[in-house]
Amino acid sequence: MRTGTPVRRLVARALPLMDAFARAALQSSHLVVPDTEQAIVVAQATCPGNWEFGIRVGTQIALLGTGSGHTLLAFQDPHLTEEALDRWQRDGKDHDMDAMRAELEACRNAGHRIGPSQQIRGVDDISVPIRSPEGHAIAVLTCPYIQRLDGKAQPEIDEVLALLKGVAQDLSLS
Repeated sequence: MRTGTPVRRLVARALPLMDAFARAALQSSHLVVPDTEQAIVVAQATCPGNWEFGIRVGTQIALLGTGSGHTLLAFQDPHLTEEALDRWQRDGKDHDMDAMRAELEACRNAGHRIGPSQQIRGVDDISVPIRSPEGHAIAVLTCPYIQRLDGKAQPEIDEVLALLKGVAQDLSLS
């Protein structure tokens, strides 16, 4: 998906929902769309508190090395996912494709991905697909979940997942 008119429409629909999510979850979120063999962040919502982790709009991210990328791959048309994995396996780099396929399958079975960030220690990425009518990911909504240590109240990770899934459901095309 290129960053043209359909993406602008998605962003326009997503931003109010993402802002409401940020207020309810006390967490940031970002929206990612596929862009050739990578993905690109097209929207970001900031939590209302003093502490957050965010990623800049326009940032290109790797599909193999991010929670958002794994979620995009897991929920793409299976033939496209296999083509991408085969291409990366042939690139000569040391990718464990069997482990990647197992992770993508676990993500598909769960309907989401929760796991440690592959870029920042101490952050758990919660990623959910935004789906086309055929059930394939057209985008991914990710919350870099940060757990407070100061005792201030915040929703638990399972509550944040439920909120994020609600936003993704509202944005999915049915």
